[in-house]
Amino acid sequence: MTVHRTRAQAVLSTVFIIGAIVAVVATTLAFLAGSFVNSSYGARAAEQALEVASSGVRDGMLQIVRRGDISLATYIVPIGTYAASVTLSKDTPSQNQVTIISSATVAGHTRKIQAVVSINPVTGQAVVVSWQELTL
Repeated sequence: MTVHRTRAQAVLSTVFIIGAIVAVVATTLAFLAGSFVNSSYGARAAEQALEVASSGVRDGMLQIVRRGDISLATYIVPIGTYAASVTLSKDTPSQNQVTIISSATVAGHTRKIQAVVSINPVTGQAVVVSWQELTL
């Protein structure tokens, strides 16, 4: 009878150990899957924020060409369900140049772009001198 009881205890211990290992593996896999989903969603949101900010810069260039004389302007550009905050600064960094700064936030991810546009005072032609993403 004791041999039977000892075997039962060994089997029960083995079942508990295997069950604990399965639970740890399942928990780890669930955590990894959740992390992967969150990281890919975050990357997608950051990319959308960059696109919205880029659209804000393009709108700023359009405003420069249409309005011509801009000293300082700050406005919001709605883009789909998101929005870009755009600031235009005339004669910055030098004469006949406009600095455009556009910022957008999507799902907590903010991206900011700065572009410098040179304006020909005679023809009114606008040429992009620089375009860069600013680090926050």
